[in-house]
Amino acid sequence: MEINSYAKINLILKIYPKNKQEIKHKIKSLFILDKSLFDLISIKSSKKDIVIYKNKNKTFVLNDCLIIKSLKYLKNEFNIAKHYSIKVEKNINIMSGLGGGSSNAATVIKYVMKDNKISLAKLNLKDIALKLGSDIPFFLSSYNSAIVSDYGNKVEKFNLSKKISYKIHTNNIKVSTKEVFKQLEKTRPYKSQVNFSKCLDSLLNKTFNNHYVYNDLHPYILKVSDKKLLENINKISSKNKIICGSGGTILTIHE
Repeated sequence: MEINSYAKINLILKIYPKNKQEIKHKIKSLFILDKSLFDLISIKSSKKDIVIYKNKNKTFVLNDCLIIKSLKYLKNEFNIAKHYSIKVEKNINIMSGLGGGSSNAATVIKYVMKDNKISLAKLNLKDIALKLGSDIPFFLSSYNSAIVSDYGNKVEKFNLSKKISYKIHTNNIKVSTKEVFKQLEKTRPYKSQVNFSKCLDSLLNKTFNNHYVYNDLHPYILKVSDKKLLENINKISSKNKIICGSGGTILTIHE
């Protein structure tokens, strides 16, 4: 079976300060599923679990990736004995902030749950967000747009009555989410700069305000990324631009 594994964008990303008892930072974000960009996943039964990636002209097997971790998680939680051969044809740039890895994992999770006749409702989304990835619960939902909060486990459908137009500016710059958050942790005390309600109003009313902060991770992404990212941002003439998620993809809004 071949399945499309779609990208996502974050039009707003608020990161809350983390206390000592928390494993991850809580977030609040506006997610949109972008069906114009997707990886293609092929899944079939196998004698052992194997994940093969095809990225441009390169094909390679990964023994330690989010799909493998997700399979191990499901087998442990639901005593699944089946094995799967999974091929991923990558079109979504790796470490780009477009959620490709999380989308791939969620696509496989949904397939395996259905194949083993287990309801998705039995998944512990908070556990998945904390152990596997905060973007995965959104991809497990059927929503085209949603407000995602807590650790990523709270996904509330958000109907965009007023269409938000945007353009994705992709590049080959890879940004490590782990390194971005390491930089954020060095900011003491850290305080979110995103006013979520004001940002949301500005997007819905098509009055993008470039004095607002739409992504709390912006300065930390620039600290850990190739200097070419800043060069790429400056090359875009629009004032209505933000960095997407924790990666190097640039979005222009209401062009």
